[in-house]
Amino acid sequence: MRKGQQAPKSVGIAVREANRQRLIIKFNWELIKPYLDIKISKFKITFRLFKTLIKRGLTLKDIKKMGYDKHIVDFMSNFCQEKVNLSKKDFIEDYELGQSLIEIAEKYNIIFGNMTFLKQLYKIKTKGATFIHRKKTEVPLTQRQREIIYGSMLGDAKRFAPASIGFGQGEKQKDYLYWKYDEMKSLVTKNGIKKCECFDKRSNKTHVSYRFYTHSNTELGEINKIFYRGGKKDVPLEILPKLTDLSLAVWFMDDGKTGWGYHVKLKHSTWNLKPDCCICTDSFSFKGCEAIVELFKNKWDIDSYVKGRGQRKDGVNRYRVVIRNHSAFDLLNIIKPYMVPCMEYKVNYHAYLEWRKQNQDIMKYKTL
Repeated sequence: MRKGQQAPKSVGIAVREANRQRLIIKFNWELIKPYLDIKISKFKITFRLFKTLIKRGLTLKDIKKMGYDKHIVDFMSNFCQEKVNLSKKDFIEDYELGQSLIEIAEKYNIIFGNMTFLKQLYKIKTKGATFIHRKKTEVPLTQRQREIIYGSMLGDAKRFAPASIGFGQGEKQKDYLYWKYDEMKSLVTKNGIKKCECFDKRSNKTHVSYRFYTHSNTELGEINKIFYRGGKKDVPLEILPKLTDLSLAVWFMDDGKTGWGYHVKLKHSTWNLKPDCCICTDSFSFKGCEAIVELFKNKWDIDSYVKGRGQRKDGVNRYRVVIRNHSAFDLLNIIKPYMVPCMEYKVNYHAYLEWRKQNQDIMKYKTL
């Protein structure tokens, strides 16, 4: 063909078809199967439509001319050609560690403009600047904090937010709450304890309690997920082996009860106090309580059993883990070294008598 002479139309068609075939060969259609019908933001094109248009003979330029955003078309082309080499699993792991989209893009050598589309395709929730800053600056839990949190979560502590835990106690146990607050000082705000007052119409009294909440923390988020796996707090079997003597002491200070009502008179008019001990596990499942009984025996050689407590108003059965009488002192001796002074009445009879004198207004039973 001479210079300046126009090529036959058939040649243009042949070139166009050759380019299309080269493009199609580059595409990995298997890769987009899980994402065929996902709509990315305001863009009306899906991978299914994109694939249909390509196989129909259209080029990327043709698709853009149809009015589809050039950036999303380029992203779909890059994704199908495996130029966006980042799996959903790896994306989530890096993003949850607090890496920004720019940092992730640089790590995997991906055009930054593709990252927003990829995040939407994988349906990953946006992490703001606060989250990213927190992830990069948060202080990891100490082993001691971890042990205290395990015991607290089995007791009174609750999930406050997805990655935060709330602690609370009444007026009589305020010093105990302050002890916990001091132990968690790397996870809380200075002067973060709040006083709460609630008026009870039935008793015509105002009840005072104290609360504090931790900052959001990655490990606390994982602990919350484990304890609230079914949406309701229960005994996580994988946590039980991690409990220490300190964890047990905190758990007992939270939800343990000791009754000093039974005495056995011995020779020479001396008394051997036989305390009744139990842990209020009323909100836990029967399976969870059975696991606790097994743990007590295997880890501390403490004999206990599960006792039914009837049903709650919503019809759910309640259970309590009761320590057998001959193991009561074994339990108390294990946790005594860790008891906060204001909670000594749960492990020491004389401390209990003193506590009883100071709390006559709330004393109704001998078992506390």
